Amino acid sequence: SYIKSIFLDAQELKYIIFDEKNRGKGFMKEALKVFSSFLFSNRKINRLQLAIPDYHRASIAVAQKCGYIFEGIAREAIFSNGKYLDVCIYSLLRKENTQR
Repeated sequence: SYIKSIFLDAQELKYIIFDEKNRGKGFMKEALKVFSSFLFSNRKINRLQLAIPDYHRASIAVAQKCGYIFEGIAREAIFSNGKYLDVCIYSLLRKENTQR
């Protein structure tokens, strides 16, 4: 995982499973749940955010299964392979983490 400070008391997480044979087995869902809980328990943060390219359906499904809430789309927020792409923003607040 990768952590980036974006706002006061907030972090943005990024994740990937490089080995394709290990994708789709629920590893990332479990890792994101555990890591999110760890951050809320051990850091003074109120918000975790995910910025997921809109075409990446598997990552969007992971975010939703982990209780992250869709907030909207950051239009043309990243540049990749010669074009601008939209990014879906998901977040989880400290108070929501205890409700999952």
